[in-house]
Amino acid sequence: MFSTYYNAAVRKLVIGFGSLFDNIVIRRVNNQGTQIDRIRVPLAYGPSEKFLMRLDQPSSINEEQTTVQITLPRMSFEITAISYDSGRAKNRLNKTCTASDADGSTTFAYSEVPYNITFSLYAMVRNMDDGFQIMEQILPMFSPDFTITMNFTDLFKKVDIPIILNDTTLAEDYDGDFDTRRNILLTFDFTAKTYIYGPEKTSKIISDANIRSWDYLQGKSGALQFLETGVSGGISGYTSGSTFDTYEYNYELGNYGVTGAIDTYGNYIGPTYG
Repeated sequence: MFSTYYNAAVRKLVIGFGSLFDNIVIRRVNNQGTQIDRIRVPLAYGPSEKFLMRLDQPSSINEEQTTVQITLPRMSFEITAISYDSGRAKNRLNKTCTASDADGSTTFAYSEVPYNITFSLYAMVRNMDDGFQIMEQILPMFSPDFTITMNFTDLFKKVDIPIILNDTTLAEDYDGDFDTRRNILLTFDFTAKTYIYGPEKTSKIISDANIRSWDYLQGKSGALQFLETGVSGGISGYTSGSTFDTYEYNYELGNYGVTGAIDTYGNYIGPTYG
């Protein structure tokens, strides 16, 4: 039932989601409004707890261990939930196919499976103005969704994935004495309405067909008539645009010894009517 395959659909979505926020910039200005610094906020995949823990670690340089305290501002994101979306489900037997190859084979896959993947994006800053700058570069892009276009497989290209901004929260750490560094954490919660894809398979197409059916009717001369209808056609080494022809022949059953073909019951077939 199960086979080994990997389309990397979730991995590609993670990369696509992270690319939306890899160019967030903070500007520092003096009292005259002149820019004195420009910081591109680094982005990494991981939970916020990992970076908050690093903030509490003091810097040290010795022969046994070198620890560098993390610097802010910094951003990170992670997947927090994955759930099936029955509202976007399609018929599981639907197929998506490629154009036929020269040998008459085609690649196909069954319907994609809809899933909602929830992301949390964290922005850690030292002062509120840095947080506001990050917030104002993100919120206007989502009203409340932003659509990205993904290439998941050879069959499923240019798939539109809406990413919805669900909520934004701001938390500030006031605890500690005067020596404690101030930490401000902004959290943005998103839902990506994406798909998971099954394995791709290869099959041959029907390049030649010959279908016949028979019926016995009363013929023109009063004898029993043999009616044959069918479809035939196709070209060896299938090419696009090949046509299939339909035909219909009426035979009148003749007496034994009359020249003609023999039907499936052993009767000799006599004259043909077009």
